[in-house]
Amino acid sequence: MKQQFELIERYIEGDLTSEEAKSVEQLIASDPDFKNEFNLRLDVNKAIGEKDIMELRYKLSMIHRQETAHSIGTIRYLFEKKWHLVAASITILVIVGSFLLNNLNNQGPDQLFEKYYSSENAVFTTRSGENSENSDLTVGLQKFQKQYYNEAINLLKKNHDNVVSQYYLGISYIETKQFTEAKAAFHYILEQESNLFTEQAQWYKGLCLLKLDQLDEAKQLFTSIMNSNSIYNNNASEILKKLD
Repeated sequence: MKQQFELIERYIEGDLTSEEAKSVEQLIASDPDFKNEFNLRLDVNKAIGEKDIMELRYKLSMIHRQETAHSIGTIRYLFEKKWHLVAASITILVIVGSFLLNNLNNQGPDQLFEKYYSSENAVFTTRSGENSENSDLTVGLQKFQKQYYNEAINLLKKNHDNVVSQYYLGISYIETKQFTEAKAAFHYILEQESNLFTEQAQWYKGLCLLKLDQLDEAKQLFTSIMNSNSIYNNNASEILKKLD
């Protein structure tokens, strides 16, 4: 574990040779435990800030130098005479470490939604000319592209039985914080036969369930996504771990 920690730290700091860096990257790709440890180091670094990291590393380095420079008698004196300060320092480190780990590993539904939601995933995929006979849908999609979500909603909701309309209607509802309505739009898509938007509808419905704090249903849906060939299965797996 110590060797892994040092290897990851050296990789993050850019202190490895190109061959050593390739070995670390292979471990990240092939070893889930190593990958989790690597991601945790990145998250911790991000959480406490680069300035704090440098200060912490400097202090740890100074402590290490002092320990190696002084005799065993000096270290014994430190613990005998300053034991209460040492104990207090250790307690603070444990509390801070526990706080960071809990915040990194146990994120609430709202935080998970903010982390994983992106309207950029709602790729505009309609084929040229397919909506030429439906002016409400055509104009609604144009409004969606321009991010005029309220105007898009007024037009798209007129097409109750169209999965294209319901999909972009659902995203528009999310963008306007109407999560119950968004959930209903994605649910409609999932009730239809397998279609172009099935995977996306599952994913966005799951995120809506997080915002609505309907966690049991959210876990069931994310479990289904995780066990499928969905493009979102890895993200679903991460969310499930953080909900436990």
